[in-house]
Amino acid sequence: AGARPRHTVDVQKLRDADVRAEIEDVDLASCCGDGHAAKVVLGISGCCCLFMVLPVVGLSLLSALQLPQPWPVAVMATSFALLAIGLLLCCGFLLPSIAASINPPAPADCVPPLVAREENPTHAEAEEGARRVAVVYNPHAGKGMARQLLEEVVVPTLRQHGVEVEEVPTQHVGHAREIGLEKDLTGLSGLVVMGGDGTLHEVANGLLARAGAGSGSGSGAGGAAGALPPLGLVPLGSGNALASDFRQNQRRRGCEVSLYRELEAVAEWATDRVAEGKTCCMDVMEVATEGQRLAAVAVVYFGLVCDIDVLAEPLRWMGPGRFDVAGVWGILKRRPMAPCRITLTGPDGSTRHLTNIESEGGSPWLSLAVNLGQHWSDTMRTSPFSQLDDGVAELSILKCGRNRRQLLKAFNLLATGAHVSVPNVEEFYEIVPFTHMTVSFPSGKDAASAAAAEVSDRSLLKPGIFNVDGEVFRHDGQVQIGVQPRRLKIFVDPDEECGARYNLATPVWNRGITPDCTQVGARSPSGQLWSPGTSMSMEFQVYPQRWFMMALFCLCASANQIIWITFSPISSTIAAAYNVTPSFVNMLSLVFMALYLPFTFAASRAIDRVGCRYALVIGSGLTALGASLRVVAAETLTGSNAAWGLLAAQCVAAIGQPFLTNMPPKLANVWFPSHQRTIADTVCSMSPPVGAAIGFVLPAAITGDDVNSINQLLIVEAAITIAAMLLVLPFFKSAPPTPPSASALMDLRRSDAQNTGPASSGDGGAQGERLGSIMDESREALRDRDFLAVQVAFSFGQGTFNTLGTMIEQLVKPFGYTQDDASALGALTIVAGVFGAAFCAVVLGYTHNFRSTLFGCFFGATAASFGMALALPLGSGTQTGAVLVYCAVGLLGFTMTPVMPVAFETSVELMHPSVGEAVLSGLCLGGGQIVGMVQTLILQSLCGAGYTTASLWIIGVGITMGSVGISFLRGKSVGARRRRHETLIRRNSRNLVRGGTGTPASPAV
Repeated sequence: AGARPRHTVDVQKLRDADVRAEIEDVDLASCCGDGHAAKVVLGISGCCCLFMVLPVVGLSLLSALQLPQPWPVAVMATSFALLAIGLLLCCGFLLPSIAASINPPAPADCVPPLVAREENPTHAEAEEGARRVAVVYNPHAGKGMARQLLEEVVVPTLRQHGVEVEEVPTQHVGHAREIGLEKDLTGLSGLVVMGGDGTLHEVANGLLARAGAGSGSGSGAGGAAGALPPLGLVPLGSGNALASDFRQNQRRRGCEVSLYRELEAVAEWATDRVAEGKTCCMDVMEVATEGQRLAAVAVVYFGLVCDIDVLAEPLRWMGPGRFDVAGVWGILKRRPMAPCRITLTGPDGSTRHLTNIESEGGSPWLSLAVNLGQHWSDTMRTSPFSQLDDGVAELSILKCGRNRRQLLKAFNLLATGAHVSVPNVEEFYEIVPFTHMTVSFPSGKDAASAAAAEVSDRSLLKPGIFNVDGEVFRHDGQVQIGVQPRRLKIFVDPDEECGARYNLATPVWNRGITPDCTQVGARSPSGQLWSPGTSMSMEFQVYPQRWFMMALFCLCASANQIIWITFSPISSTIAAAYNVTPSFVNMLSLVFMALYLPFTFAASRAIDRVGCRYALVIGSGLTALGASLRVVAAETLTGSNAAWGLLAAQCVAAIGQPFLTNMPPKLANVWFPSHQRTIADTVCSMSPPVGAAIGFVLPAAITGDDVNSINQLLIVEAAITIAAMLLVLPFFKSAPPTPPSASALMDLRRSDAQNTGPASSGDGGAQGERLGSIMDESREALRDRDFLAVQVAFSFGQGTFNTLGTMIEQLVKPFGYTQDDASALGALTIVAGVFGAAFCAVVLGYTHNFRSTLFGCFFGATAASFGMALALPLGSGTQTGAVLVYCAVGLLGFTMTPVMPVAFETSVELMHPSVGEAVLSGLCLGGGQIVGMVQTLILQSLCGAGYTTASLWIIGVGITMGSVGISFLRGKSVGARRRRHETLIRRNSRNLVRGGTGTPASPAV
């Protein structure tokens, strides 16, 4: 009974021919064995080479090849034409997915995972909480971190609550089932499972197989489940479907978050629930096939979703991201699952028949999923209205749809449950509730024989595989699934997790607690009473104007960066036109670095206090004023006097820079809902690099070596900045009339609190809740060892990168490169950097390993900088030298540009909530500006003296210093403060809601 079922399939052996021969419908996608899959791979690879690689290589080598006319024009025209065709093809295919990602539908309403407490009589509460538990853990779970989390989080937290802990590691496949069946449960308050849904599945099946708790016994009020110890789950698996139902990311964070991104916080949350000792019984599904029965606690899959487990097995090194890769692969194949017939009994007792056999009126299906809860995995909320103890399971049918574009769009929407509200959802997705279901797979090879197949004749059924809770099993052609109401006892937190399906109460973390963790009725810094009814339970609204606001900001930020970099690509032309030295030309860009630090804190304070509108008006106004003064100086003055006038005008525009570069997080927060905040912040943050890329190309395109065209360039750039400012004045607004999210409301209230100050001088409590001054926060940040490592690494890396952008022409011209080459190299660093930022965002999203991501960026940048130092002396006249230079510079941009957003996010993870985001970004950027300014002054002296090669090696050394600095960052420190703060908020909110007395501890760490 406790042994591993004989119809279990070893996924790792499924690629063997003899194993596949036993299961006819297993069809694995591989380039060698699947002709259709090979065509997909070859087609994608060919398109990428034809429409992206060849044009980029052609444009990069155009100047080095020195082809006779008209070949350069033909190569350029062909390259741009191929790029345009490739862009159109990609946009045409991915347009629905891109549109759904940029402007996704609102997520489905949040439904508690358990029914209202009064509707489930199995709820129980231990008088003194749990007292002794056995922790069953898979040592290989959580990317091998199970043992570490057990020793550092789970055991200390349980013992802190007075719980005695017994550690029980699993030793082989199926051992967890044996533990559940055979372990002595005497004196245990519960079993805690550290692993994924598969480990929980094995333990639960072992428990339910015990005498007196067998399948089919006791169906009322939990039946024999009451005699079994409750199960707790610390999720460390790849899917974590059941834990995600209880975690309810949509309610906590506004978006689905992979549990791998916050393992320690999730482990603390799960352990706290066990220590509380509150339990109830949830449903299980009884699955019968090949004469055997087993229990499913989360999900059962057929077709594509089942095959994904098999396809993703060789990609385990990718973590949870392997399922996304395998899923997209399956959608690109768009191969229907095997023909089947389904007979199910609905909650009202009615019978319904479904099929995907076209001769019987059906349509092709990709996959079937049977689930008790809302999630397929921790980032896919596919059945958003399911509840775990309502006695009903849901059959989800993923259909083939009209085309692959529609399927890719649907795949993106599954994460938040938004698919249930889109028009024509029935074309690609359907949810059917049931209490009992039989699915049969006819063995006929064509529609006629399939229609003639009778499920009573087993010889006419086709065996295959299916997936139960992450474990792959073999079936004999027929599978029966029945819901067993309230059969498994689990640890729960009813205050958080119980509620009516369509009468959603405010969750506990938003109820009875204010944004700054003070009790209801306490006074805010402005002297007003916090009220949960107005602070967190109000209706939020999203306005379509948010995209226009973001576009206006991007225009202003890009315009400012155009002004910054104007003179760097044409420094020799500027020096000749105004009779100044190259060092003076460098000063025209250096002033942006020099003036950033003294004005960044004032800009951050203005953004927080007066709002985005006034800060953007100030920033765009100063940029437009500086650009206009440049035109006046160039038109009315001559020689060195005009140069000094340009320098003064650059200073004016430089003062406006921090008002723009420090704004993206604030703008994204006050205008965008939580599920769109990340994309808004990313787009806003990338607008300055895009402006810098334009600033590299525009001077060379308009001026080149013609000194008489400088004024024309300045007029064009002034027109851009003035147009941006004129658009901001009448159209840009600080915030929408109604906040789009709870965090936006909190942000607005904090700004109001800062503006109004305490209600009275005697209100010491309110005064104590005020945000610390900028200098206090700065001192606290700089005293932290790990933040200091990030700040030093960022300062050297970004400062050196800024130096390269400022002196690009002076560094490459001695080796035979022209101003046009310098502009192209500068633009290449930005373009490659945009792709690098996107790549690092994906990597960081899957791994959440900030230290490794930063170290990888610095390592790649170090190699690229020394490669550039070695390649440039080869000269532009050799094809090898030009190719190496372009590759090195592209790699440098690809690896260094992502350092800014990753370092900012790392800083927030290290110091939140003690230090504000604006202060952290100001400290990092300020250090980078100082290093860049000092390094530029040193390098321009060396270049003037003829030591250009030495300057190149100094750039390599500067980035190497960043690599050394980041090596002192301790990976365990990243996110530690935030996790402690989250735990404190959770515990304080529980005390408040449950009638706890006393003032909660301050959230400051």
